[in-house]
Amino acid sequence: MAELFSISEIFDKRILRIPDFQRGFSWGERQLDDFWDDLEKVSQSKIHYTGLLTIEKVKVLANNIAKWNDTLFLLNTDEATKYSPYYIVDGQQRITTAIILISAITERLDNNSTIVGADKKSIIDKYIKVENSNGRTFIFGYEKDDPSYEFLKANIYKQNAANALNEPETLYTKNLDFAKKYFDDKVKSYNPHQLETLFSKLTHNFKFNLYEVDEDLDVYVMFETMNNRGKPLSKLELLKNRLIYLSTILDNSEEEINLLRNQINDSWKTIYSYLGKNKEKPLDDDDFLKNHTYMYFGYMDKTADLFSEYLLDEYFTTKNILDRIVRLSTIENYVISIQKSVQKWFEINFPFHAASTLDINLREWIDKINRLKYAPFEPNIMAALLSNPHVDVMLKLLKSMDRYIFLVFKIYQSRTHMGKNLFYAKAKGVYETGDIWELKRLIEARTDSDTKEYDTNLFQNYLTEIFQNVKDKKGYYAWNGIHYFLYEYELFLQGNEEQKITYDSFVKRNSVEHIYPQNGIEECWELAFDRYSNDQKIKLKNTLGNLLLLSVPKNTSLQNRCFDHKKRHQSPSNASEYKGYFNGSHSEIAVNAYNDWTSKEIIERGIKMLNFLERRWEVKIGNFDQKKKILFLDFLQIAEHELNLS
Repeated sequence: MAELFSISEIFDKRILRIPDFQRGFSWGERQLDDFWDDLEKVSQSKIHYTGLLTIEKVKVLANNIAKWNDTLFLLNTDEATKYSPYYIVDGQQRITTAIILISAITERLDNNSTIVGADKKSIIDKYIKVENSNGRTFIFGYEKDDPSYEFLKANIYKQNAANALNEPETLYTKNLDFAKKYFDDKVKSYNPHQLETLFSKLTHNFKFNLYEVDEDLDVYVMFETMNNRGKPLSKLELLKNRLIYLSTILDNSEEEINLLRNQINDSWKTIYSYLGKNKEKPLDDDDFLKNHTYMYFGYMDKTADLFSEYLLDEYFTTKNILDRIVRLSTIENYVISIQKSVQKWFEINFPFHAASTLDINLREWIDKINRLKYAPFEPNIMAALLSNPHVDVMLKLLKSMDRYIFLVFKIYQSRTHMGKNLFYAKAKGVYETGDIWELKRLIEARTDSDTKEYDTNLFQNYLTEIFQNVKDKKGYYAWNGIHYFLYEYELFLQGNEEQKITYDSFVKRNSVEHIYPQNGIEECWELAFDRYSNDQKIKLKNTLGNLLLLSVPKNTSLQNRCFDHKKRHQSPSNASEYKGYFNGSHSEIAVNAYNDWTSKEIIERGIKMLNFLERRWEVKIGNFDQKKKILFLDFLQIAEHELNLS
């Protein structure tokens, strides 16, 4: 029979630990806001139902004595002072949140302060730690070997934790840190009376359905069916629990099973360390698991969640253990693979991160492919990197991938699913054999002239539709490859000189300038282009050669100004400061070298850019007249010899 218990009652002579099959602290700002709002709204005369807290009494410590050895002085004592050890099966997010807030409150108290009839030391003794001549232990925490174990002690409880600095930061420790700062900020202006009211409501008015698991119930299976408020378990979290559960029903020796369990915990520690290593952009659990599954077991089409159904419902099952389809070595090999793979997955997503071990050339080309965003190549790159290839070999593979994505999806305008099943399915073979050359040959074969993906006319037709759009008529400006192309052209012009703009800043600011402005009403522009029809002016404005990558958000300040003004724009706030093309990106500097900006300069630069495209992606667009046509400038009576194309 479940009863309602306050937090004060829950922490009465209980040692609470979050077991290794549980996920760590996953609450973010939204869930913390809900918790805080509930706390603020509840009256001191009312009870707030906080949810279900499911616990399991630890019956036999001998099997994991190392994880509980610092608590034995409280467990092996007389009944009057004896504590009982419990695992939290469900509800840890809410309890952890409460403890973090209690810790934030106690830090605001003076040593001689008293709230709700208890001084600061008494509160710490009850909720945080017990310390006497026999030892010291923490009332609530994680099992040892969990990165959150030391982090909680050092950063939340503000207690010395010798190993805290050596533990990897994970998504969970990041969440713990955020929650502590969140509550520190909430209570920083509270006076003693307000702190007392807050503490009282938290520890006495917030009540749980406390449910102690019957010893006949399977806590691992139970865990899989429970979701914490507002934060469903990820497939990766469920998988860890499943593997630990399966380890308990193997018929191997206790020593072998303990080693496997430690391997699982160690692997997941590594996984969450890498997934959360980039604090600004933590990687998605299930995205990594999906791609590893495709690589390890093979591609599963149909639905997005089919990979998890295979892992949890078909492969890592009790039946397969009993049928000896899945053995200890099976789980061990899988766990080792996923642990090794997460580093490569991290390096693929963040090639220039300080933690990356990749060769600088590999980083640059992986970064290019990331900008192009073609998911089926991701498990293939992970598999290829795991085979530890020579840098030159890997570079050739990456270059073939870059060429394929750009030609197929940006030039030939194929549908986004083109080649999806084929390349996803290839990842398993690359992982098992390490054969990169076969994958490279397959990629290159898909852009041969006799394949359906290859059709330059599709690019022409695609751009024609954009130019003919009654509403916008944006031409190359609306091309889905314009950002990638302009940035690659910038890198080409950059050569060995210093970088002047990053791709991220370019995309975020959408800094694509029309040199001949879209609204070119200034007299200088009218004079330069007065002999052209409105349709021809639109084509001149939105053709490739008139589009420029800006180094800073200059569009607003340059607007429709004349070319001379744009070249050396004077700052409105500082008459001695100039911000024009002359000191901008390498693309700006190249444009700045022109004396005038007329149709001649526009087509000249456009032809140069198409020549670059041909060399960069090894594709033939055609002769001068064909290039004029694809630039939509075939109405210009300008011959090739009139242009400086060197």
